[in-house]
Amino acid sequence: MSRNGQRRGDSDSADESTWGNLRANWRALAPVISAAFLVVFLVSVVAGLERLERRVAARPEQNPALRIELDVPADADWVDKEGWRPRILSSVQLPEERAFSDEGLLEDVARQVLSSGWVSQVQRVVRMSDGTIHVLCQYRRPIAMLLAEEPTTGKPAYVPIDRHGYRLPEMYTDISGCGSWIQILGVKARLPEIGRQFEGDDARAGIRLAALIFQQSFHSQVAAVDVANYRGRVNRSKSHILIHPKAKKGESFHWGSAIGEEIEEPSAPEKLRMLAKCFAPGSPQASIDLSVYPDAGIERVPEIMPRTDALVSSRKQ
Repeated sequence: MSRNGQRRGDSDSADESTWGNLRANWRALAPVISAAFLVVFLVSVVAGLERLERRVAARPEQNPALRIELDVPADADWVDKEGWRPRILSSVQLPEERAFSDEGLLEDVARQVLSSGWVSQVQRVVRMSDGTIHVLCQYRRPIAMLLAEEPTTGKPAYVPIDRHGYRLPEMYTDISGCGSWIQILGVKARLPEIGRQFEGDDARAGIRLAALIFQQSFHSQVAAVDVANYRGRVNRSKSHILIHPKAKKGESFHWGSAIGEEIEEPSAPEKLRMLAKCFAPGSPQASIDLSVYPDAGIERVPEIMPRTDALVSSRKQ
């Protein structure tokens, strides 16, 4: 064999060895390369789907304008009759850029409504396809306006309260044009935060009585419940609580002690019956003391000392 032939044989042998190595390497790398292509493909598909989802979500019909709607049960029709719906709705603020499909949207609405002070419980929050978010709650009804001291200025201001003594939103310096509210006057207790209960005993006594009067047919004839002399802190000989009628300014009904603190006084229902008679048509609405039993009389004190003539006759004996 010539030298050139030997070189060609060696070259062919080297080429076959190289191709064999390449084929072996390819077989070893094939799963890795296939997996890499699969990953790239999947990433591309996911990215494409996300772009498509964003494009679809950006369409007006898929992202309608948000609107809050209060669902009011039949026993809470006062929400509309007394004009509180817009005030309750104003407690929820939604940014314009907030997406309809935002997962945290409903939770945010429920949180805002619950923290507003207007409701005691959020029962249901539902998102409709037209962008309306329906909210069903247990609402707190204002039953009176309590006169308190405004924290920042120290000036007197009225705050609405519900029958359980929770302070409701808003504050008024004048309520003369706000309808026939029962005022609660003379409270010295500290003004709580919105959505919190009054803690002072004088405030609770006034609120409890105002809530009781609010349930009566004559409640619109009552101007105020006055607890300035609560537990006789100003004058022990005077009535602890006064009720001021609207018809006769300067005249007051003497309620007596706070509910639950009566001693030898008529019960609250008995006082309410007497009060109803005072507000009945044709009644003079004269100032009366409700803490005294209406049928009470003055009993004659029995004689425990002998008469003068008896003493004389005994001396003669």
